[in-house]
Amino acid sequence: MSVLSAHHVHKSFGAHDVLSDITVSLARGQRAALVGPNGAGKTTLLHILAGLDEPTGGAVHRARNQTIGFLPQHADQELSEPIGLFDLMRSVFAQLDRLAQHMRELEQAMADPDQHDEAIARYGKIAEQFEHAGGYTFETRIQQVLSGVGFEPADYHRPVNLFSGGQKTRALLARLILQQPDVLLLDEPTNHLDVGAVEWLETTLREYAGSIVIVSHDRYFIDAIAEHIWAMQAGRLEVFRGN
Repeated sequence: MSVLSAHHVHKSFGAHDVLSDITVSLARGQRAALVGPNGAGKTTLLHILAGLDEPTGGAVHRARNQTIGFLPQHADQELSEPIGLFDLMRSVFAQLDRLAQHMRELEQAMADPDQHDEAIARYGKIAEQFEHAGGYTFETRIQQVLSGVGFEPADYHRPVNLFSGGQKTRALLARLILQQPDVLLLDEPTNHLDVGAVEWLETTLREYAGSIVIVSHDRYFIDAIAEHIWAMQAGRLEVFRGN
């Protein structure tokens, strides 16, 4: 089943054609690498698939209720709010924080004899939701992902708006991994990663349950991840099975 597809997509800027008659589809759980020389239109196609730009002609279809996460190649203008790195990651789990607050309120209500029985019953249901959603492990998960992309504990409370472009890219990548969207669109995700972080990302993406499209010039990374190759040349696309 296709979760994302382009049908006869065309994109031009003035008289310059960037994409010409692109037709491609991404199946559920499929991992594809979008490759080609600089200027071939790879980033433009990713933007259109992500809904960040509109095609001049043709259409893009996204499966209903599917979430799409996009990692830009350049993140200098991203993350402008003065929020700490760990708090940025924690914001992914805002629902868990709300459940935890509800549990604390119910714990206080248990001390009231008039509310005790009802509070215990409600607490059990909320606590089950909290545990099932990873409420007791999500902070450890955040630490694992931040470490995976190369951050140290000393970085956790630094405001992300003061990060370099490369650090912002790594922060955005970490947040995407934690968000677990149904479709990941990653534009040069290894650019600012060291060897250890690239290996961690390879393992993470191979185990990822959703669909993935990666733009990369790293042949070894592509070989480790991709099951299909989307090869672009002069605005046109050809699809090959395999890495």
